[in-house]
Amino acid sequence: MIRYVNAASQGDTDAMGKLYAKTLKSSYYLALKLCGDADEAVDITKNAYARVFCTIARLKKPDAFEIFMRQNIAAVYKEGRKFTFGDAVADVPESTLEFLSEDVYTDVRKTAAALDAVSELSPELRSTVILHYYSGMPIGPLSRYLNISESSANAVLAKAKEIIFSKCGSGEPSENPESPYPVLNRIFKREMETTAIDPSAVREIFSYVIDKYNTFKEVENSRAPVTVPASKGEFFKNISSEPSVPVNTNSAADKTPSDEEIDFDRFVDTPVEKPASSGKGFSVAGVLDFFKNFDFKKIDLKKAGIILVALIAIILIITGIAKAAGKKKDNPDAQVSTANTSDVEYQWKNTGFADCSEINYLNEYFCCFKSATTNKYGLLDYQGNILIQPHYDNPFLACGSGRDYTNSNKYHVVVDIDGVKHYVTYSGGKAEITGQEHQSHAFQDDEFPEGVKYDERDRFFEGYAAARKNGKWGYVDMDGKKVIPYKYDAVNFDTGSGSDTLNAYNCDYCRPVTGGLIAVKKNGSMGIINLEDEVIVPFEYSVIMPGLNGVFIAKKDNTWGVILTGSAITTFPGVNLIIDASPDDITTDPAGEDKYYIVTGSGGINVRADADANAEKVGELPSGERVKGCGTKLSSTGKEWLRIEYNNTYAYISMTLVKEAE
Repeated sequence: MIRYVNAASQGDTDAMGKLYAKTLKSSYYLALKLCGDADEAVDITKNAYARVFCTIARLKKPDAFEIFMRQNIAAVYKEGRKFTFGDAVADVPESTLEFLSEDVYTDVRKTAAALDAVSELSPELRSTVILHYYSGMPIGPLSRYLNISESSANAVLAKAKEIIFSKCGSGEPSENPESPYPVLNRIFKREMETTAIDPSAVREIFSYVIDKYNTFKEVENSRAPVTVPASKGEFFKNISSEPSVPVNTNSAADKTPSDEEIDFDRFVDTPVEKPASSGKGFSVAGVLDFFKNFDFKKIDLKKAGIILVALIAIILIITGIAKAAGKKKDNPDAQVSTANTSDVEYQWKNTGFADCSEINYLNEYFCCFKSATTNKYGLLDYQGNILIQPHYDNPFLACGSGRDYTNSNKYHVVVDIDGVKHYVTYSGGKAEITGQEHQSHAFQDDEFPEGVKYDERDRFFEGYAAARKNGKWGYVDMDGKKVIPYKYDAVNFDTGSGSDTLNAYNCDYCRPVTGGLIAVKKNGSMGIINLEDEVIVPFEYSVIMPGLNGVFIAKKDNTWGVILTGSAITTFPGVNLIIDASPDDITTDPAGEDKYYIVTGSGGINVRADADANAEKVGELPSGERVKGCGTKLSSTGKEWLRIEYNNTYAYISMTLVKEAE
């Protein structure tokens, strides 16, 4: 990240593209949570990245790029809005960071209720809780963002927490020894990992950003050059390092993050601690400290030039030594290790998937698994969360005729239920089997840009796609430029046919780029590389599936587990598969027949004829209505519905929109 920031500050648009790819999902998610509208979130993201790349030369701490990006997302969102707090502003004692019980994270109903509660908050309360619990903004910077006192900001945050706590059925909070991160932070991070952004918007945003950056540079370059006085060897005395930026000068986007002003990552995205230096040998920092002690005012230009050349040469030599030393230290058998020249750490954990007798790749969002408990098929995301319970006799399949990359609707997953194939949709981190029957259709050829040198290509992910040349696979960018050499094998193809033809389970030849990392195959084994083709995880796995937020599902020595990379080593909560073996049973426990519930949906809720969001709507219930429960039922997607008596018959309402009455 630091290397990309330094290159981008010098105008390297390829480095900007890599920074964009690494941070887009997190940035877009923040914008989406703040405004609640996908189109506006795209506009916010677009303008925030434009500001960041036009002001990146001001960023004195390259490792603070993600903080800088979040600042700008928040600043752009705020423009044109006026927050009003009313009675919410009242002095209250500062509360603890954790305010939810652990079951709000593990119980899908309570998680959904917590997210719904956040979405229904007023803009003032919603912004406060999201910036505090997702972006990690402490009370001090938060009060300045809201333009209120710290005590008032603390009161606003307390009000938001109170509402969320009351609507999600949380118990008393307690410390979780397995994770230092608050429940709400982990819920946000998990939702962010599966948030989808329209592929066309991905390119639209970056094209806009680069266009704005180029316009900005044209204006900068049109200015008269600054004359540097050579007399008395006064180097760079009159040169300003601050570019003139065509953005709102009063916004947080113009401020460089500092320790005094910001501590965004107090508990979010804490970097993995790197091994301490042995203290032996040279370091770039030591050389810089050595030269820092020189009084350059007493040196003439010619001598200074010689020193500068020497400095560059020494740094290059030391960098080479460091890389060579890094290679010697590699230990692929260690539980946590660094591979080759990369700074990314990884960890292999072979636990959590004992109930999975099969796992098959489908797309970038989820995979199909077979349960040893039910002996049937369901869907998992790549963090090991069940999206659809294993209740289906046939496996979920990617449509083999759906590889028309110009039409995203053609790229789809289906499941056969009683001889009829149904479409499977995915949105907002949730998968669902629809009532729409899948129709047969012809395979359509891909359309490639003119002048490309490859003969086959997969879809684009984070701006990159797998491409084939001379029987081997590499990766290219959106302009067809080679990024990874053509030297890897296809991961998904029908070996029985003797050619690279896709099988029924997979529509992608190779794995997608996720978080700047790629699972690739070579000589029959799989490993993980980065976009510089550096090995991050050694080639010792039989299967590796795409990673979201640094987590990859993998198989090694006939055992399924996860490969954790980077900060996921400390943030990943683990895999806990909860298999429901009886999806369609109505529970009518006599002890629970007199249980009452209160409707919590702020605008009321719909009453359905069956336990399905697509079922016939038979009525509505207002917020605050008291209803009697007559059992529960799980929908085909695993969502729980409450059965109630309604107009002399049984009907269903979502359990995420009610709370148990006192």
